[in-house]
Amino acid sequence: MQRTKIPASVTLAQGLFEGNAGRGYLAAQANNHFGIKCQLRPGYRRDGRISDDDFDHHSLAIGCVQRTDDYVWDRFEVYPSARESFRRHSMLLQGDRYRWMIRTYEVGEIYPISKQLYGHDRVPYYAAWSVGLKQSGYATAKNYAEKITLIIETYQLWKIDYELVME
Repeated sequence: MQRTKIPASVTLAQGLFEGNAGRGYLAAQANNHFGIKCQLRPGYRRDGRISDDDFDHHSLAIGCVQRTDDYVWDRFEVYPSARESFRRHSMLLQGDRYRWMIRTYEVGEIYPISKQLYGHDRVPYYAAWSVGLKQSGYATAKNYAEKITLIIETYQLWKIDYELVME
């Protein structure tokens, strides 16, 4: 968190949710704790016969594994260890699609959001991150922001952010 400026609470909650607390197939078998997908290569076969050769993975990953998510042909990155999965997650959230949240939501602050979350239109930074992730396309689950926020609040993961800020 100190290096990437991504709240530890958000990273941990996403890992708990996406990886089913380490018990999900992708977390247990592919060291992919965040459900990060391999990307389709430009010019992939559009005839419905998509194969492993049609996907690229990040350099931290060692391959792709097929698992049904949004589509039966989805492929997810495979990492040599959980460490690379967490590093990849940080790199992804520092990329163009999500970087705006690093500049916008500071630990400890309350922010307005465009869509109410649990009946509130002003929420703590971690809930604003959760909404931002959903709005930016991180996940397709309808109530992703609610689930991530609930995990953070249930386990009081926000306390870790405050401890790190105080160091």
